[in-house]
Amino acid sequence: MKVWENFLVYIKPHISGCPDSMLLEYIKRAAIDFCAKSHVYVLDADPITVIADTDTYDLEFSGKAVTPLAIYFSKIGTAVLYETSEYELSHISETWQIDTGSPTHRFMTRDGKIRLWKTPTAAESDSLECEVIVKPTMVATGVDDFIFNEYALVINDNALFILKQMPERKWTDLQSANMHYQMYRRELSRIKGQIFKSRRLGPSNVAPQTFGGID
Repeated sequence: MKVWENFLVYIKPHISGCPDSMLLEYIKRAAIDFCAKSHVYVLDADPITVIADTDTYDLEFSGKAVTPLAIYFSKIGTAVLYETSEYELSHISETWQIDTGSPTHRFMTRDGKIRLWKTPTAAESDSLECEVIVKPTMVATGVDDFIFNEYALVINDNALFILKQMPERKWTDLQSANMHYQMYRRELSRIKGQIFKSRRLGPSNVAPQTFGGID
Protein backbone atom coordinates (compact mmCIF):
# COMPACT_ATOMS: atom_id res chain seq x y z
CA MET A 1 0.00 0.00 0.00
CA LYS A 2 1.14 3.54 -0.77
CA VAL A 3 0.26 6.31 1.68
CA TRP A 4 -0.72 9.79 0.50
CA GLU A 5 2.73 11.10 1.46
CA ASN A 6 4.20 9.01 -1.37
CA PHE A 7 2.51 11.34 -3.86
CA LEU A 8 4.30 14.45 -2.58
CA VAL A 9 7.48 13.82 -4.57
CA TYR A 10 5.49 14.25 -7.79
CA ILE A 11 3.29 17.18 -6.81
CA LYS A 12 5.60 19.50 -4.81
CA PRO A 13 7.78 20.55 -7.78
CA HIS A 14 4.66 21.96 -9.45
CA ILE A 15 3.29 24.08 -6.62
CA SER A 16 4.93 26.38 -4.07
CA GLY A 17 3.73 27.84 -0.81
CA CYS A 18 1.04 25.21 -0.19
CA PRO A 19 1.32 23.42 3.16
CA ASP A 20 1.92 19.67 2.99
CA SER A 21 -1.22 19.06 5.05
CA MET A 22 -3.33 20.73 2.36
CA LEU A 23 -1.50 18.93 -0.43
CA LEU A 24 -2.23 15.59 1.25
CA GLU A 25 -5.90 16.44 1.73
CA TYR A 26 -6.40 17.27 -1.93
CA ILE A 27 -4.31 14.36 -3.17
CA LYS A 28 -6.74 12.15 -1.27
CA ARG A 29 -9.77 13.93 -2.71
CA ALA A 30 -8.27 13.73 -6.19
CA ALA A 31 -7.64 9.99 -5.79
CA ILE A 32 -11.23 9.42 -4.68
CA ASP A 33 -12.52 11.34 -7.69
CA PHE A 34 -10.23 9.45 -10.07
CA CYS A 35 -11.21 6.01 -8.74
CA ALA A 36 -14.91 6.89 -8.80
CA LYS A 37 -14.78 8.01 -12.42
CA SER A 38 -12.30 5.53 -13.87
CA HIS A 39 -13.41 2.24 -12.25
CA VAL A 40 -9.77 1.10 -12.05
CA TYR A 41 -10.01 0.03 -8.40
CA VAL A 42 -11.48 -3.48 -8.13
CA LEU A 43 -11.34 -5.54 -4.93
CA ASP A 44 -12.58 -8.94 -3.83
CA ALA A 45 -15.14 -8.46 -1.10
CA ASP A 46 -14.91 -10.69 1.95
CA PRO A 47 -16.63 -14.05 1.29
CA ILE A 48 -20.27 -13.95 2.38
CA THR A 49 -22.21 -16.73 4.06
CA VAL A 50 -25.56 -17.13 2.33
CA ILE A 51 -28.40 -17.46 4.84
CA ALA A 52 -31.74 -19.08 4.13
CA ASP A 53 -34.59 -16.58 3.70
CA THR A 54 -32.15 -13.63 3.53
CA ASP A 55 -31.70 -11.81 0.22
CA THR A 56 -29.53 -8.77 1.12
CA TYR A 57 -25.93 -8.74 2.36
CA ASP A 58 -23.25 -6.20 3.27
CA LEU A 59 -20.18 -5.91 1.07
CA GLU A 60 -17.16 -5.74 3.37
CA PHE A 61 -13.44 -5.37 2.67
CA SER A 62 -11.21 -6.34 5.58
CA GLY A 63 -8.43 -3.82 6.17
CA LYS A 64 -9.60 -1.49 3.40
CA ALA A 65 -11.23 1.94 3.80
CA VAL A 66 -13.31 1.85 0.62
CA THR A 67 -16.86 2.42 -0.60
CA PRO A 68 -18.44 0.05 -3.13
CA LEU A 69 -19.53 1.63 -6.41
CA ALA A 70 -20.66 -1.32 -8.50
CA ILE A 71 -20.46 -5.10 -8.54
CA TYR A 72 -18.23 -6.26 -11.36
CA PHE A 73 -18.65 -10.04 -10.93
CA SER A 74 -20.30 -12.36 -8.41
CA LYS A 75 -21.01 -16.03 -7.91
CA ILE A 76 -22.37 -18.47 -5.35
CA GLY A 77 -20.12 -21.50 -5.41
CA THR A 78 -19.61 -22.09 -9.13
CA ALA A 79 -22.90 -20.48 -10.20
CA VAL A 80 -22.46 -17.03 -11.73
CA LEU A 81 -25.00 -14.40 -10.71
CA TYR A 82 -26.28 -12.17 -13.48
CA GLU A 83 -26.59 -8.40 -13.15
CA THR A 84 -30.16 -7.10 -12.99
CA SER A 85 -32.20 -4.26 -11.52
CA GLU A 86 -35.46 -3.77 -9.65
CA TYR A 87 -37.00 -2.43 -12.86
CA GLU A 88 -35.95 -5.47 -14.88
CA LEU A 89 -37.09 -7.89 -12.18
CA SER A 90 -40.52 -6.27 -12.04
CA HIS A 91 -40.93 -7.28 -15.69
CA ILE A 92 -39.60 -10.79 -15.12
CA SER A 93 -41.78 -11.64 -12.13
CA GLU A 94 -44.62 -9.78 -10.45
CA THR A 95 -43.65 -11.53 -7.22
CA TRP A 96 -39.88 -11.03 -7.51
CA GLN A 97 -39.59 -9.52 -4.03
CA ILE A 98 -40.81 -12.75 -2.42
CA ASP A 99 -39.62 -15.34 -4.95
CA THR A 100 -37.51 -18.08 -3.36
CA GLY A 101 -35.14 -20.71 -4.71
CA SER A 102 -31.56 -20.83 -5.94
CA PRO A 103 -30.37 -17.25 -6.63
CA THR A 104 -29.58 -16.49 -10.27
CA HIS A 105 -29.40 -12.67 -10.36
CA ARG A 106 -28.18 -9.82 -8.19
CA PHE A 107 -28.04 -6.04 -8.00
CA MET A 108 -26.51 -3.42 -5.74
CA THR A 109 -28.89 -1.55 -3.47
CA ARG A 110 -28.72 2.20 -3.00
CA ASP A 111 -26.93 1.74 0.32
CA GLY A 112 -24.16 -0.37 -1.20
CA LYS A 113 -25.33 -3.89 -0.40
CA ILE A 114 -25.81 -6.88 -2.69
CA ARG A 115 -29.35 -8.17 -3.11
CA LEU A 116 -30.05 -11.60 -4.54
CA TRP A 117 -32.90 -12.87 -6.65
CA LYS A 118 -34.32 -15.33 -5.85
CA THR A 119 -34.20 -15.33 -2.04
CA PRO A 120 -32.09 -18.36 -1.09
CA THR A 121 -33.75 -21.28 0.66
CA ALA A 122 -30.53 -22.91 1.87
CA ALA A 123 -27.51 -21.71 3.81
CA GLU A 124 -24.00 -21.94 2.32
CA SER A 125 -20.94 -20.89 4.32
CA ASP A 126 -18.64 -18.32 2.65
CA SER A 127 -20.15 -19.19 -0.72
CA LEU A 128 -21.02 -15.72 -2.12
CA GLU A 129 -17.99 -14.13 -3.75
CA CYS A 130 -17.96 -10.67 -5.32
CA GLU A 131 -15.51 -8.55 -7.27
CA VAL A 132 -16.44 -4.95 -6.62
CA ILE A 133 -15.49 -1.59 -8.14
CA VAL A 134 -14.63 0.69 -5.23
CA LYS A 135 -13.22 4.09 -4.30
CA PRO A 136 -11.25 5.13 -1.19
CA THR A 137 -13.13 6.82 1.61
CA MET A 138 -12.12 10.07 3.30
CA VAL A 139 -10.56 8.10 6.17
CA ALA A 140 -8.32 6.08 3.83
CA THR A 141 -4.62 6.56 4.47
CA GLY A 142 -3.55 5.58 0.96
CA VAL A 143 -4.21 3.33 -2.02
CA ASP A 144 -3.01 0.00 -3.36
CA ASP A 145 0.42 -0.02 -4.97
CA PHE A 146 -0.85 -0.48 -8.52
CA ILE A 147 -2.92 2.71 -8.38
CA PHE A 148 0.09 4.72 -7.24
CA ASN A 149 2.47 3.04 -9.70
CA GLU A 150 0.20 3.50 -12.72
CA TYR A 151 -1.87 6.58 -11.97
CA ALA A 152 0.02 8.84 -9.52
CA LEU A 153 0.66 11.53 -12.15
CA VAL A 154 -2.97 11.56 -13.28
CA ILE A 155 -4.18 11.90 -9.70
CA ASN A 156 -1.70 14.70 -9.07
CA ASP A 157 -2.93 16.58 -12.15
CA ASN A 158 -6.41 16.49 -10.64
CA ALA A 159 -5.10 17.70 -7.27
CA LEU A 160 -3.11 20.51 -8.88
CA PHE A 161 -6.15 21.62 -10.87
CA ILE A 162 -8.21 21.89 -7.67
CA LEU A 163 -5.49 23.65 -5.69
CA LYS A 164 -4.36 26.14 -8.32
CA GLN A 165 -7.85 27.42 -9.03
CA MET A 166 -8.32 28.43 -5.40
CA PRO A 167 -8.65 32.23 -5.29
CA GLU A 168 -6.14 34.54 -3.62
CA ARG A 169 -3.62 31.94 -2.49
CA LYS A 170 0.15 32.02 -2.89
CA TRP A 171 -0.15 29.14 -5.35
CA THR A 172 -3.15 30.43 -7.33
CA ASP A 173 -2.48 30.03 -11.07
CA LEU A 174 -5.58 29.79 -13.21
CA GLN A 175 -3.69 29.22 -16.45
CA SER A 176 -1.73 26.34 -14.95
CA ALA A 177 -4.90 25.01 -13.30
CA ASN A 178 -6.59 24.83 -16.69
CA MET A 179 -3.57 23.00 -18.13
CA HIS A 180 -3.69 20.38 -15.37
CA TYR A 181 -7.45 20.04 -15.81
CA GLN A 182 -7.09 19.35 -19.53
CA MET A 183 -4.35 16.81 -18.86
CA TYR A 184 -6.46 15.09 -16.21
CA ARG A 185 -9.57 14.91 -18.38
CA ARG A 186 -7.60 13.61 -21.36
CA GLU A 187 -5.89 10.87 -19.36
CA LEU A 188 -9.07 9.97 -17.51
CA SER A 189 -10.90 9.51 -20.81
CA ARG A 190 -8.09 7.33 -22.16
CA ILE A 191 -7.94 5.18 -19.05
CA LYS A 192 -11.72 4.73 -18.93
CA GLY A 193 -11.66 3.61 -22.54
CA GLN A 194 -8.98 1.03 -21.78
CA ILE A 195 -10.87 -0.25 -18.75
CA PHE A 196 -14.17 -0.63 -20.58
CA LYS A 197 -12.46 -2.33 -23.52
CA SER A 198 -10.49 -4.76 -21.35
CA ARG A 199 -13.58 -5.73 -19.39
CA ARG A 200 -15.79 -5.71 -22.49
CA LEU A 201 -18.04 -3.23 -20.78
CA GLY A 202 -19.72 0.00 -21.79
CA PRO A 203 -20.51 2.77 -19.32
CA SER A 204 -24.14 1.64 -19.08
CA ASN A 205 -23.28 -1.99 -18.21
CA VAL A 206 -21.94 -1.25 -14.75
CA ALA A 207 -23.64 1.75 -13.25
CA PRO A 208 -21.81 3.16 -10.22
CA GLN A 209 -23.83 3.91 -7.11
CA THR A 210 -23.13 6.97 -4.98
CA PHE A 211 -23.92 7.15 -1.30
CA GLY A 212 -24.00 10.71 -0.06
CA GLY A 213 -21.07 12.01 -2.10
CA ILE A 214 -17.46 11.56 -1.03
CA ASP A 215 -17.27 9.22 1.97
